[in-house]
Amino acid sequence: ENSLSASAKSMVRLCQDASTYLTYLVNDLLDYYQLKTQVFQTEMREFDLMATLQGVIDLLRLKAGAAGVTLKLTSFGKVPDHFLSDPERLKQVMINLVTNAIKYSPKESQIDIRVSSMCVSS
Repeated sequence: ENSLSASAKSMVRLCQDASTYLTYLVNDLLDYYQLKTQVFQTEMREFDLMATLQGVIDLLRLKAGAAGVTLKLTSFGKVPDHFLSDPERLKQVMINLVTNAIKYSPKESQIDIRVSSMCVSS
């Protein structure tokens, strides 16, 4: 049985999001150190792109709301379910980009993150 009120659940979620964001900041610092010492590594693995991007949106939604900005994630066309890349690096880049967009967007605006697929022939 869950005995937390709606307000308490909201605060727990806020704490979880803040701790996740702090983890990303610490990871950014560690990556900076790795780049500086030339021991930077990536982890290539299969992941769900849209779920990863939605996680970034969910993480930053409260920050955007506090700034009077809304976030929207949209896919166009057939976006593959899975990609082979480094999802943690993608999250870092997207958190950086969306955080900057929030910071420099006027109140009552919307930040659109659009994902589409394109064919690349070799």
